Amino acid sequence: MSFGNRLQQLRKDMNMTQKEFADLLDIPQPSVSAYENNKNTPNQDILVTIAKRCNVSLDWLCEISNNKKSITSMDDVIDFIFELLEANELGIEIEVNRRPYNDIETEDDRYCAQLTVYGNDSHSENATLVEAINEINQAYNKHKNYLMDDLYYQKQKELIKEKYQAILTKEKLPELSLEEQSKKQLEYLQNVMKHNQEKIESSRKKREEK
Repeated sequence: MSFGNRLQQLRKDMNMTQKEFADLLDIPQPSVSAYENNKNTPNQDILVTIAKRCNVSLDWLCEISNNKKSITSMDDVIDFIFELLEANELGIEIEVNRRPYNDIETEDDRYCAQLTVYGNDSHSENATLVEAINEINQAYNKHKNYLMDDLYYQKQKELIKEKYQAILTKEKLPELSLEEQSKKQLEYLQNVMKHNQEKIESSRKKREEK
């Protein structure tokens, strides 16, 4: 796929016209048209601007890699987690166990964060994601333990992506009245308090059992 095709695909994935895309990049609309039709090539500064503002990797833009996005900083990790949480078709539960008192960790009390995906959840793509994660985990561990060479590992990545194709849409919160918002806030806070109380009770019981 040429640079122009990739740029056009990127713009369409963002549901933007050439004019809107040009405004996002602070360049003239005819420049976008020229890039997409492979009549001109953007300079390095514009390439960096496209990568940053459209959240894609330079390697993908420049046809070096098929990976549209790459994780090269903690910013990228944070963006990725937000995108997971904001996908309508996925339901991700996050559980954070805060740092233990005096930093003394035990088998039952460790400083950690867990992201859980339930395959039988009502979200339409949860089961698909669980299956994909299973295959990803197997491929990664085989490669890590030298049961799969680099070339075959890359092929496995592409095969897994092809197998689990699905379009995800971004969550948009509905407009609620102030009364409805207050009700939602109260329900959330009550659930948080209940969950925290259950964790405290569970920790107490574990200590007593010892």
